[in-house]
Amino acid sequence: MKYTRLIELTNLQELTLVELALRKANINYRTLFENTLRAAGTLALGNNGAIIEVPEGDMNKSIQVLSELGIEIDYDSQKDRFEFIDNIDKATEKIPFIGKMSLGLRFLLLAALSTFILLAVVFFITTRVSKNDLVGDFWCVEEIIYKGQKLQPNTVTNVIITGFQEKCKEDILFHDTGMIALPGFGSYTTRGEWRFKTDKVFTISRVQDFKEIYEGEYTVHTNWDGSVDFVSNNTTIKISSRKY
Repeated sequence: MKYTRLIELTNLQELTLVELALRKANINYRTLFENTLRAAGTLALGNNGAIIEVPEGDMNKSIQVLSELGIEIDYDSQKDRFEFIDNIDKATEKIPFIGKMSLGLRFLLLAALSTFILLAVVFFITTRVSKNDLVGDFWCVEEIIYKGQKLQPNTVTNVIITGFQEKCKEDILFHDTGMIALPGFGSYTTRGEWRFKTDKVFTISRVQDFKEIYEGEYTVHTNWDGSVDFVSNNTTIKISSRKY
């Protein structure tokens, strides 16, 4: 059902009078911004007052009701600052389940969904790790999984202390010379070579130790929790997306 704006009122008594007259005439209507008008007046609205809308088919009858109350309509549809409300109504009224909700609930649901999408896009952009982000910095290694088994990297003399708290037990370094430093397992850091094939795929080769674990072609996956996974056929290396 398409609703059309009938009148905008700033006087609460007049608003109540019009609503009573429309109900008496068996005309469906809806009132926008009424609660805010009652709570804080027009200064809190950003508009002139509460807006009453009626179904298109009842417009002439509604105008007659107002005329009997001595209220004239001076509405110009081209100046309607709230036309977007009708657009939202028409766009959502046929959606299963949602279309049965009140316009206010549909509007809030749409606003919440839009906010969520915006935040998700911003989060993805700010947490996405690119090739340039990796180069030249140490990254914390959170987890290494080899052939489905979680390994426990334990690099000798590789604990970094900041103040009194341990900041990062294991790390990985992508050097801009093409060298990569990887965690050891009861040993010192092992070194190899790395290079990007695409923005999302890189290879690790010529590793000194633990070749079967580290060597291969890796795809970069950025996760919602801010971590990043490097995934090869045999190994997954999860790092923290925050450099230190």
